[in-house]
Order: sequence, then structure tokens, then C-alpha cells
Amino acid sequence: MVTDPCFYIRYNKINQPTFLGVFVDGMAIAGYSNDVKMAKDELRCEFHMTDLGEMKRFLGMEIERDRQQQTITIRQTAYIEGLLTKNQMQNTSPQPTPIATNYQPRKRRQPEKPANKQQYQSVVGSLIYAANITRPDIAAAVGIAGQYMSDPSESYWQGVKRILRYLVGTLIKGLVLGGLNQSIKLEAWVDSDWANDIDTGKSRAGYIIKLGLGAVIWGSKKQQIVDLSSSEAGVAYL
Repeated sequence: MVTDPCFYIRYNKINQPTFLGVFVDGMAIAGYSNDVKMAKDELRCEFHMTDLGEMKRFLGMEIERDRQQQTITIRQTAYIEGLLTKNQMQNTSPQPTPIATNYQPRKRRQPEKPANKQQYQSVVGSLIYAANITRPDIAAAVGIAGQYMSDPSESYWQGVKRILRYLVGTLIKGLVLGGLNQSIKLEAWVDSDWANDIDTGKSRAGYIIKLGLGAVIWGSKKQQIVDLSSSEAGVAYL
């Protein structure tokens, strides 16, 4: 693909696709059984490779396939558990939401105590990966935390710890794709916090696109303009 040099698609004679994703020395192949077997055989002729069978884990993700219900569930339970343990948060009380409903982001002001910058950046970077891959529910909170990577305050660090505490109670959450008798229905949702940034008056908007049971595309981003109404803030993101 033009947009990702490590992702390849090949079509057979009747235009059925086989997908190949490569990351360092690991790869994942998906497609129809005969086409997948052919791709593996061709790769073995060129490279020494080990076939690990049906995918169960890949890049910090756990993949669970339910053939009866025709679903694939993708989680990052072990990845998140490792992050919690590394920061000694695994036994903390869970929070019901990743961010407080009355939270308003703003830059650190004197004499607010700065946070440990290296730790803050490390944890937020790890959270970004989870938010991008399987956890759209933390995308907005992580996006806000990411705004202050260069000068985090202790209060921002408490906000990051709240995200971790939310994950304590939602470890097994993940994406469910497919589904028996599920119609291929595309849904798009968008919302914003209209002018919630104290420093700039700008809005943060988020969107999620669902196909069938699960989310397939999502994001959260601070807007570049100052919107004059909540409706404008939402429409501008579309």
C-alpha cells in the first residue's frame, strides 16, 4: 500500500485478497486458506521462517477467534497489565471513567509542581499505543495528556494515573469484529467538548466509525480554530 510500506495486498485470479503485514522479523498473513498457504510456501522459498499457526498474539495484541459466533476479538490485556505493573498501579482502585467530567486542560502555571517528565512521557507514549490499537475509550483522555508532554505538572500526572486506574477495571475490554447475522452497517459518530481548553478556547473533538459490532476507525484531536458554537465544533471535525 502507498500509505504503509510494510503492508501488502495480493489478489488472486477471482480478485480475492490476501493481506500481509510485516513488523521487523514478525509477520501476519490473512486471507482465504489456499491463498494463505500459497503465500507461506512462496515466502519459505526466499526466507527462513517459522509458522506459528493461527494467530493468537501479535505486537502486544491478543487475538481470539470465535468460529461459532463468527467474531474476532482483539485485546491488549497483557500489554496493559505490564504497563500497570511497571508503574505500580496494578492493585489500585479502578475509576469508572478515564477522565473527570469537569476536567479542563491548561498549561502548567507557577508555582505548580512539575511532574517527572521522563516517566510522564514514557507512560503517555505507552497509552497512545493502546488508544490507537484497541482502546478508543481512552483516546480523548490520552490525547489531552499528550498535549503537555514537554512540561507536565503534577496535576497532569494525576490525570494520567486516573487513566491507568480506569484500565485496572477494564482490562478485558477490546474490539469485537464481525458477528453472526450482523448486517454490514456503517455508523459514524462525532462529538466535541466545545471551547474546553482554558488557554486557547479551542475545542477537542472525537470521532468513531463502526462497521457491524466493532469500531474500525476512531480518533481525538484538538481543533485548529476557535469554534463559535458546539454545533460548529462537531461539524468542523466531520
